[in-house]
Amino acid sequence: MSVVFADLADFTALSERLDAEDVARVQDTYFSLASEVVAAHGGQVEKFIGDAVMATFGTERSADDDAERAVRAGLRIVDAVDRLDRRLRLADGTVRVRVGVDTGEVVVTRRGSTWRVTGDAANTAARLQAVAEPGTVVLGDETAFAVAHAYVVSPARVLHLKGKSAPVQSWAVTAERAEPRRGLRLHGLAAPFLGRDEQLARLAAFLDADDARAVLVVAPPGAGKTRLVDELAARLTPDRACWTVRLNLDLGRGYEAVASLLAQAWPGAPSSGGGPLDPDGTSSAPADADAWETRVAAALERGGHDAAAARRVAGLCADVVAGRTPEAVPADLYPAWTAALDAAAPRAVWVVEDVHLAAPDLHAFLRHAVTADGDRHLVLTSRPPVDPALASDAAVVPLEPLSVADSRRLVDELLGTGVVPGEYADGVAVASGGNPLFVEELVRSWIQSGVLVRRPTGAWAFTSAGHPAEVPTTVHAIYQGQLDALPRAARSVVERGSVPGTTFPLDALPSLGVDDAGEPLADLTRGGLLVGPHTDAVSTRAYTYRHALLRDTAYGSLGRRRRAELHARFARWLEGLEGPVATELVGTHLAHAYDSLPTTAAGLEDGTASGDLAAEAATWLDRAATTHLVASPQRSAALLDRALAL
Repeated sequence: MSVVFADLADFTALSERLDAEDVARVQDTYFSLASEVVAAHGGQVEKFIGDAVMATFGTERSADDDAERAVRAGLRIVDAVDRLDRRLRLADGTVRVRVGVDTGEVVVTRRGSTWRVTGDAANTAARLQAVAEPGTVVLGDETAFAVAHAYVVSPARVLHLKGKSAPVQSWAVTAERAEPRRGLRLHGLAAPFLGRDEQLARLAAFLDADDARAVLVVAPPGAGKTRLVDELAARLTPDRACWTVRLNLDLGRGYEAVASLLAQAWPGAPSSGGGPLDPDGTSSAPADADAWETRVAAALERGGHDAAAARRVAGLCADVVAGRTPEAVPADLYPAWTAALDAAAPRAVWVVEDVHLAAPDLHAFLRHAVTADGDRHLVLTSRPPVDPALASDAAVVPLEPLSVADSRRLVDELLGTGVVPGEYADGVAVASGGNPLFVEELVRSWIQSGVLVRRPTGAWAFTSAGHPAEVPTTVHAIYQGQLDALPRAARSVVERGSVPGTTFPLDALPSLGVDDAGEPLADLTRGGLLVGPHTDAVSTRAYTYRHALLRDTAYGSLGRRRRAELHARFARWLEGLEGPVATELVGTHLAHAYDSLPTTAAGLEDGTASGDLAAEAATWLDRAATTHLVASPQRSAALLDRALAL
């Protein structure tokens, strides 16, 4: 979550100079203005404290642009307050504001329709605001890292904040980038295409098949969906038409994606402004709409339509391209648009990315295009979970995480072979979960912190050991947003199933509070978030998280008290199993339950005191150590050490 703290500068002195009624009007106007700005950027005002506003981004639903929207809101508040003097008939510079923004984990405590945010990010945002100059926005480390693609940020002061054990690097926002530069593009680095040869071959085979109409590439953000389909398009022969649409929140709302496909298939299409709509969506010189419709209609006639039908189809295409509401129902629109696209080029390839953003009407059109007769191939991409209806009509190609070897190779390709020492490259591979974007984000975090520096020769150097490959909050935000988007039943499975680890047994879910997991599990498996059922050490019906970082994020979203209860419940379930594996797992999860209990908690909800819980965990770990004493004495010693530490 990102927290914004905006405080009026020198308000005490201002209160002495102005009448109390004028002070109240300044406050009311400022609070109203700040609330409007926060709401316009998708945030929520958590509370007013004196003359300060505290706002949060990501309270109801996390998104990977929470930090960006928080910073943009802070800058807009500064701009709006700078204009407040004239509105209130005050001298220029009378009312100024300081803003601090920080990003990190917080605890949200809900009471009915209200909530309370507690955590270091909230405290640090307030401290950053306190040291900011009037009229500026100061960022914490994680926020600066998360918005560097959209804003130029520069190191400011290293702050020694009261109550913080380590110094805090603050960052100043110096400018907004004219064009966002994500990932390592900020540093002139480009990732190679690697580790996806098998999936590329599957897509190429699909395009050569006569009996397949659609393929759906499913993977979480950053796994390389766009790079894969771009590579596919680049390898098509020149005579094979390929039209690409990348959905965003605007293109996903209606039929704008259809308009983009038609504009690429039939260049010179009339836009809503009257000029031709170019393939990139821009409009230039005036166009003869009738001539465009005539070209489309003529092609349809050559394909077998009669003249009147061809003209009507061309008119329906012109309507959607020009942004007009077509006077027809989907049963007429979808065949018309599909026919016009088919007439533009035989065996054309439609690439539609991020179909999880598509509105229901666009989903319906894509399903029609997949099932209707014709010689076209659709290559779709989506984040999980996918629409079940669309997935049932397409061949699903999940992108598995990169292997450790490929992840290490990616680091070498980006920075130079051997620049990052082997143990640290391995740490990147493991911490990233095999996600190429996350590899880049980890490398970028090292660049920001000075662990990686660029020499005058242009070569990179690894300058500081002792820095573990910790996953940045930008990565957690992506998975938290994915988690927040799940239906309640599916989210419950993902969250509670995270307690056993990256793999959980189906039969244990009732003990974890999930009574009817059948339909959610089917959706999660079909959507590419889980793999199963399969056999593991304790169950013949187990499910595994396809991406370990989703499991870690789901586990992290559980409060410590809830984690403790669920670990204890899982341990009780394991007690019904036999064998040394179960014995060790019982002790391990009871120990996790003890470790997870908040300091202020006396014990579990069932009445087990924390001391009794520790003793029980130690007993089980001692039993497990005995079973390993002969064959694996080092493991036995580790278990005994764990037992003694409780």
